[in-house]
Amino acid sequence: MLTIEDACSYGETADGTRCIDCGSCVHYRQAPDTLLGVCGHERRRA
Repeated sequence: MLTIEDACSYGETADGTRCIDCGSCVHYRQAPDTLLGVCGHERRRA
């Protein structure tokens, strides 16, 4: 996933507000020095 992709319905921020993109989500883990990452939400793993 790209950091700038629109957040899914499971997106949440550290302060509990709705995410606008994957990069602001607490479940998103970004690879070092890239714009790519992985969603760690249990429902998105399947």
